[in-house]
Amino acid sequence: QLEFLLSLFEEEGIPTIPLKGPLLAQRYYNPPFLRKPSLDLDLAVIDDDLERACRVLIKVGYTTDMSVSDSIAQSHHVELAHPSQPHVELHFRLSHRALGIPVNEFFDRAVSCRLPDGQEAQVLCPADQLLHLVLHLAQARFGTLFHLCEIRRVWNAVPVSVRVEAVKRAVEHHYCGVFRMIEIAFRFRFNEPFLPPDLEVPKTWLNWRLTPDLYRAFERWSVPGRALSLGERLRARWLDFQLTDRPADAFRLAAFF
Repeated sequence: QLEFLLSLFEEEGIPTIPLKGPLLAQRYYNPPFLRKPSLDLDLAVIDDDLERACRVLIKVGYTTDMSVSDSIAQSHHVELAHPSQPHVELHFRLSHRALGIPVNEFFDRAVSCRLPDGQEAQVLCPADQLLHLVLHLAQARFGTLFHLCEIRRVWNAVPVSVRVEAVKRAVEHHYCGVFRMIEIAFRFRFNEPFLPPDLEVPKTWLNWRLTPDLYRAFERWSVPGRALSLGERLRARWLDFQLTDRPADAFRLAAFF
């Protein structure tokens, strides 16, 4: 299905980047089927191509419950469903709903990857791939050990220079709190560091809150797929709030919710 969709977008002249899924498995797992099977396909498209990409998918049987304009206001992707094929998420931001990083900049740094059928696809460069995996786990509020282990796998597969570049981009986009929490998760779960020892990551305005107790609170709260009461949703917002880098970031988060 990924091969079909990439061919479809190529015919329409729509640049696309698969974000995780089968190509992540092909790049970092040997053999690729050792990765947990994907339940959907995450594809990045630039803002200007988003509506056209949705129309292309609708023509081949996909449907969406939310308009593109509503998705842009409320989310970081458009979700499309198909009666017999995996769901597709078209990402126009990397993660974090309306406050996330627009995907446009990642196309400039994308690298080529060959699919099993010989087709060439563009994928995130290694530093951006790490950044995305970390932000994806934080967006899910550290709810799955699998994704933490996957970050560790990719982290160990790339050179130190790539790790440093990923951290620098996180600092640039105000995700220091997220990367500091991943450091705590690595030490708690694997008894090893995540951040390069000679790279200084700025402290956040709530840095004193970033502790193993907070990470355990994320893990206790995060049960994927369960319905949340109002009190639980408010607690989730409070957890997110503590990972913000600056008061301005916290105010943006509060205003969005």
